[in-house]
Amino acid sequence: MTTFKNRIKICSSLNAFVLMIDTEFENAFIRENFVGKYWLGALRYPESHNFMKINKSEYVRFTNWRKGEPNNYLQNEYCIETEKGEWNDLSCYEKRFGICEKPIGIGVTVWTEWRISNC
Repeated sequence: MTTFKNRIKICSSLNAFVLMIDTEFENAFIRENFVGKYWLGALRYPESHNFMKINKSEYVRFTNWRKGEPNNYLQNEYCIETEKGEWNDLSCYEKRFGICEKPIGIGVTVWTEWRISNC
């Protein structure tokens, strides 16, 4: 488990990005195949209420927020986690699992799960 910043570094070292779910199909795949809380590759900038994808500099279009989210609790929740298919905004300094995604060809993406301890 790592902070969001460390997850970016890990994925970058693999020439990959932190997973960003773009469709209901992708969300269902992650929900059905991964257990735990995972970072998603988007950030809310302090001056905005919207989240931007970190790998494409575009707004997040598909979302699956848990009821009452995003709430920006304590005004410091700039990152997103997913658990059981539902999304939550949270502090980027929390520690979560991460999935790196890497395009391997036209329209094809590979997800790699990394469970790293003591980071």
